[in-house]
Amino acid sequence: MKEITGKLLDKKYFIFDIDGTLVDSMPMWNLIDQKVLFDNFGIAVAAEDIKAFRDSILYDDRHVSGDIYAIYYEEFVKLFNLGITGKDFKRLRYNLATHLSVYELDFKNGAPEFLNVLKMLGKKIGVATTTTRKQYSIYEDLNQKMIKQAPLKKIVDAVVLCEDVTRKKPDPEAYLKVMQMLGAKPEECIVFEDSLNGVMAAKTAGIEVCSVYDESARNEQDVIAKIADYKVESFSELVNTLGLDKPQGQPE
Repeated sequence: MKEITGKLLDKKYFIFDIDGTLVDSMPMWNLIDQKVLFDNFGIAVAAEDIKAFRDSILYDDRHVSGDIYAIYYEEFVKLFNLGITGKDFKRLRYNLATHLSVYELDFKNGAPEFLNVLKMLGKKIGVATTTTRKQYSIYEDLNQKMIKQAPLKKIVDAVVLCEDVTRKKPDPEAYLKVMQMLGAKPEECIVFEDSLNGVMAAKTAGIEVCSVYDESARNEQDVIAKIADYKVESFSELVNTLGLDKPQGQPE
């Protein structure tokens, strides 16, 4: 693990995962699936058990290609014998998720300050994520709390979303594609990731990685520490370590 110094700012391109890295959204998905089960089917399941099941699907190497979320929806309704289709479950899930995403979700600590500083320093910013286009558009266009702090539409120069790739992390496709869009070389970039799969994807693409702690990845921390180049508990810590003052206002 390398020490974080001001040399990190010599990088030209800063690339971020979204959910769990920039946005504090991971706990929401566990609670949403839990609430859909209880409110619609009277089934009570611990959020931790739902997370474990979802991870077993999303991080299964057999499902690295194709619509991994469609697979999750189908497997979920089978597991709990819900008597509906995967598409029906998706509709129930996203009706609730949309409301929470628009009105409740926020950036993780220090993330908007760091993004604004980078933009003011003239850095190019990319996003490489398995988040869907619909979900990302909420962060970009509808969540006023997030827009007021750090408007992604103004800040981000290149975005690769779930629909833009055929193979999901830990495959490096998303990072290779966003680098191509930015016209960047691996050595010119730094990636910020919260999950083991994300860290592995960036490293396979030849990019240095700074892991950003998220509670949803607590069981992966020992392995992440062996692979990532840098590690921070939060973006607030990173801003302080780099000696960056919080910016006044937002990028033009």
